[in-house]
Amino acid sequence: MGLFRKIIGAVLSLMLLVSQLYVLGGTLDQRQRAERLSRELARLEPEVGQSKDFVALMQTRDTPAVRAQMNNDYIDANFEMIMERVYLYLPQEAPRNIQPVGYMVRDLSGKRFVFVALEYEFSDRWIIATVTVEPGSAKQAVAGFNMNTYRASLFERTAFRLSGQSIEHYALLGLAVINLIFCAVTLFICIAAPRVRWRFVWIGLILLGVGLMSFNWLEGRMALNLFTANLPPSRFSLGLYQPLIILLSIPLGAILFWMNFRKLTQPDANRV
Repeated sequence: MGLFRKIIGAVLSLMLLVSQLYVLGGTLDQRQRAERLSRELARLEPEVGQSKDFVALMQTRDTPAVRAQMNNDYIDANFEMIMERVYLYLPQEAPRNIQPVGYMVRDLSGKRFVFVALEYEFSDRWIIATVTVEPGSAKQAVAGFNMNTYRASLFERTAFRLSGQSIEHYALLGLAVINLIFCAVTLFICIAAPRVRWRFVWIGLILLGVGLMSFNWLEGRMALNLFTANLPPSRFSLGLYQPLIILLSIPLGAILFWMNFRKLTQPDANRV
């Protein structure tokens, strides 16, 4: 029975470690995830194609033709001025590359809208164009659009980098890793040690952190929330085209376990 507990404890502890360290190791290169996103967008090919055609039409600077592609319900009196601003940032040259970087399908007020985000690479800039298509309308019209220009690609801007960071970055990353290892070791001992009172209760407490500090690796911005919990106490979040977020909590359950370890593992004459 003791060997079985040790095996289970080792497996669960390794799963806890690997599940989080994989974020730092296995998903640093997000190109494979970007390719998966492109395959998902294949299901929305009519909307994606229409979004590309709409941006290409705006590149011609033919404002009446752009207006004709849009649903009049979403055009206001400032449309002409908005288009003039778009022409200032949108080059007329052919893009070097067009990369889908996101999508969303939403139902609002009984209408279905598809939001498609496309990244355009030009000779001196990158532009992310978000086009909103209304498939249910008579002409499947464009309901809106938004454009932002950048000096680097989204992939480059959100890439996780260890080099060149501040002491605060390294200190918080190290603390999160140490916290994770501490919880994993504590979890193993809790499962593998003999005669642990309320073993399953302590397993749950060890995996639960108190309070939450989140740290945005890209922006160096920190946020605190003392009245929440985190499972597990150290967690990393790294979504596609998103910066690494370190989520760190106080491992109160693991700390209390070690503070009461002798009492929890003492032989009890009343127990078999």
